[in-house]
Amino acid sequence: MVSSPIVVGFDGTPDAVAAAVWAVDEAAARGAPVRLVHACQPWPSPEARARVESAVEAGVRAARSARPTVAVTGTVLAGPPHVVLTMQSHHASLVVVGNRGPGRLTGPVLGSVGLALAAHARCPVAVVREPEQPRIGLNHVLVGLDGSTVSLRALAFGFEHADRRGLPLHAIQVWTPPRHHEPDTVPEREDRRMAATIAAWQEKFPRVRVTWEVARGPAAEVLVDASRYAKLAVVGPRGRGEYSQLPLGTVGQHLLRHGHCPIVVVREPGDCG
Repeated sequence: MVSSPIVVGFDGTPDAVAAAVWAVDEAAARGAPVRLVHACQPWPSPEARARVESAVEAGVRAARSARPTVAVTGTVLAGPPHVVLTMQSHHASLVVVGNRGPGRLTGPVLGSVGLALAAHARCPVAVVREPEQPRIGLNHVLVGLDGSTVSLRALAFGFEHADRRGLPLHAIQVWTPPRHHEPDTVPEREDRRMAATIAAWQEKFPRVRVTWEVARGPAAEVLVDASRYAKLAVVGPRGRGEYSQLPLGTVGQHLLRHGHCPIVVVREPGDCG
């Protein structure tokens, strides 16, 4: 049985090339094919389309060179990048973009395409950020938890990724104390709940070495800081207590904008925001 493809938003920029290389590395571990997708709006002239197709072909060659065993294809499609890639996500196992997103929709930290995909894609979305400086010895998967169902899906993704790649996993449950609570204490029930959750998943993935903590503080700040030391960070689309119809919560947005490693947002099946 052939795995669903990993789709990469590709526009030939260095960010997109980094995303493609990351994607084929992930695909090799999964046994999945990779499809590079360049979305154009408006549809280019014949001369411009030839340049776009040439850039995609160069991306395919670079991806194949990085992982020769992975089947890599490329295509050019008409439409806004976030719409085209969201449609592609219906049949993908993962959608990957660079931290500034494909196309011309870019921002100072994260492109609009990456945010739109994290909010509306039908599969997990990875936003790949190249580190500003080389980072040595960072080899664990970070998972942000809050006890909600969507964060447990992120934990499942994190364990599966860590198991495939032979990586340790560090889970953080961020606890925000109610008003008038003792300032430096975490209730024992939070520790017990976290321990039980991790133990259940450890039974399913005994090869994964796990550490965990219950941290106090603003979840966004805690996870951004923890991402400095991670190879990959995984979260759900929104936290416990956030409006259930909100496609992408404030914590996910903050981590996507300011995280220090590749970030994966794991959405619920059928949850397109």
